[in-house]
Amino acid sequence: MQIVVVGTGRMGAGIGLGFAQHGAAVTYLTRDSSRARDAVARVAAEFVAIGAVDRQRGEALDFCTEIDDLPSSQLIIESVPEDLALKVPLLAELSRAQPDALLCSNTSSLSITAIAADTARPDRVAGMHFWYPAPLMPLVELVPGSETTDDTLDRGARILAEHGKVPIRLQRDLPGFVWNRLVVAVLREAMSLVAQGVVTAREIDLVVEQGLARRWSLTGPFASAVLGGVSTFETVGRNLLPQLSSATDLEGLAGMLSDYVADTDGLNTWRNQQLSARGEPSSWG
Repeated sequence: MQIVVVGTGRMGAGIGLGFAQHGAAVTYLTRDSSRARDAVARVAAEFVAIGAVDRQRGEALDFCTEIDDLPSSQLIIESVPEDLALKVPLLAELSRAQPDALLCSNTSSLSITAIAADTARPDRVAGMHFWYPAPLMPLVELVPGSETTDDTLDRGARILAEHGKVPIRLQRDLPGFVWNRLVVAVLREAMSLVAQGVVTAREIDLVVEQGLARRWSLTGPFASAVLGGVSTFETVGRNLLPQLSSATDLEGLAGMLSDYVADTDGLNTWRNQQLSARGEPSSWG
């Protein structure tokens, strides 16, 4: 299968590497092939080092600087900065060059309907939201715009599953989709607890890593409510929800984390190693 990835930042590079690892032919669309090769090689080296990406597959990638020179593709994934003024004309041009391709955006916050507005085939446009690091994270949100067809979503889900991913198909487009809404909601309350002097940022992470994450890796919040007793959860909600943070921004986050960890590269490597130790994404459940 031929796949095109637009953008070679850490996210775009990882998306392409993840597909290549599962046998896809991957071409990156970029302004500067030389710089793009170097950028992708740096990201690939991180995953090769922990055994998450095969070196040969990580090197078997193509680069192209012109839309008209791209190979005919079944899937095109855009992963450029979060700016409608950049994404909309780019996807419009791609849709006219390859009208039969499934055209997806890796946006994490922008409207899929707005992104697809000027394309030749808005029915073939969808959100395909990956999480960093893309080669190691199995879940991908598949998001429809207002004109996206079921066939488009079916194709997207099938391609993702064939390449080791677990697609989560949303029923409609909304800001932040699902994952980011949950992350920001938890982070808002975590910041409130730190600001009140209840715990430190490191202790919050320990609660999630050794508590919530361990439970939720087996039973999510709804299953946990069933197991814990729905009426009990309803009662706890009535008592607790009025006490939770109602902040409308995450102002102050940088200050809380200014001395959290001295070596962010080391933390990144450790995180990737832990994720890689979980096994192939297709085996995660």
